[in-house]
Amino acid sequence: MKVSALENQSLTPRLLITSVVTTLAGGFHFGYLISAVNPLADILQQFMVENLRIRYSISLSSTELALVWSTLAGCLFAGAMLGAYISVWLLPRIGPRRTLLCAAVLLFMSTPVFGLAHFFELVELLPVSRIISGVGFAIGISAQGVYLTEISPGLFSDILGMKLCKFAPIAQ
Repeated sequence: MKVSALENQSLTPRLLITSVVTTLAGGFHFGYLISAVNPLADILQQFMVENLRIRYSISLSSTELALVWSTLAGCLFAGAMLGAYISVWLLPRIGPRRTLLCAAVLLFMSTPVFGLAHFFELVELLPVSRIISGVGFAIGISAQGVYLTEISPGLFSDILGMKLCKFAPIAQ
């Protein structure tokens, strides 16, 4: 007796857990990066003002500081735009699993760069860290749907690959 291809495709608990964790973890990075920087805004702005004053003899007015701070915040989204383009290039060349690993490595590298800005007193490392973070999470978010679609049986690939990714903002 032959088992039909439809009966052989089932939604296993392992696949369901993988899809939920991947979806929630993808949105978590974005939410974490925003929530980790916003409470430190006063401290980081003071660091930027003092660093620019000491190193470059630049005194920032409150308007100029607001512009610099907004630019620093925008670096995350500029990196995300760049990461979206990079993911289109990476996915067909190295596959979704390795692309997700590249995203994780980028996110792992960006965190100490942010901390090293204070250690080395280099305000220039702050936007570099934010751009690397943006690239990393955009690559990760782009690759997660492809990865979930690839690992799930044909019957569930639409549900797990695309529909579940719509719930990523819950992690934020």
